[in-house]
Amino acid sequence: MTETSTSTEPALWNPKKAAVYGFFVLPPMGMLLHALNWRRLYVKQRERANLIWLFGYVIVMTGLMLLNIFDNAEFYHPRIPIVMVSMVYSQLWESIEAIRQIE
Repeated sequence: MTETSTSTEPALWNPKKAAVYGFFVLPPMGMLLHALNWRRLYVKQRERANLIWLFGYVIVMTGLMLLNIFDNAEFYHPRIPIVMVSMVYSQLWESIEAIRQIE
């Protein structure tokens, strides 16, 4: 026998944990979890904003990786800028967009 929940509150991801996962594990993961939370709260504008950050991250990282693949300079170490850009992008998302859900 299963119990049904009578609560009207939607099941949400913990916004603080989602932001931490996004910073330390994979930035798109945090962006996606926040977008899913906004969807469950029926706030389409914030959901769309998080999805724009997510797609922007994918586009920026893909562009950087393609630049590094086709750049044949031997003195250039490609991983450092990609990691730095990823960290800066993730920090910007957290300070601009994620903070709205955490508060």
